[in-house]
Amino acid sequence: MKEQDKRMDKLWIIFFLGIIIGCVGINLLARGNKDILEQLNIYLDQFPDGMKEKDILYIVNKRLKQLLFILVLYVAISKKMIVRIITFLFAAILGMYLSVMMMRLGMYGGIYTLMLYFPHFLCYGVAIKLLYLCADAEKVKKRKMVWGLVVLFWLFGIALEQFFFPLWLNHVNI
Repeated sequence: MKEQDKRMDKLWIIFFLGIIIGCVGINLLARGNKDILEQLNIYLDQFPDGMKEKDILYIVNKRLKQLLFILVLYVAISKKMIVRIITFLFAAILGMYLSVMMMRLGMYGGIYTLMLYFPHFLCYGVAIKLLYLCADAEKVKKRKMVWGLVVLFWLFGIALEQFFFPLWLNHVNI
């Protein structure tokens, strides 16, 4: 097995571990404190309508800050470690959201959650994978090209989130 394949296997393990820890963590938190679960339910009730009303500047500002934060950490700290941390955090948040939605809506909540993340988070995931591959790129020219692709996929994700996501939400109402 190639060294890069082994590293990608580790990334998948980190991803699924993050989902599991997110699910277990939110369940333990909700079990001990019903107020948190009520606040989450209020937020989730407002979520779809709130996302439809967000303007492009809000989403661009939010996502570009995230990308800038990721890129600064990527340059400052071990590149592969940062990608692993980002993967874990994204998966943990997905696990928490998935768990809460399944508490509220049963199996439909899990399907609904995956549908909410579908179009734009695929682009963000590809961008993170490209960052992981960029750590292996030895030539500066190759790295610049990969960084350009990362930014391009991130911007495409923003466009999907702004224009496609509200249309998607109209068809996937709870």
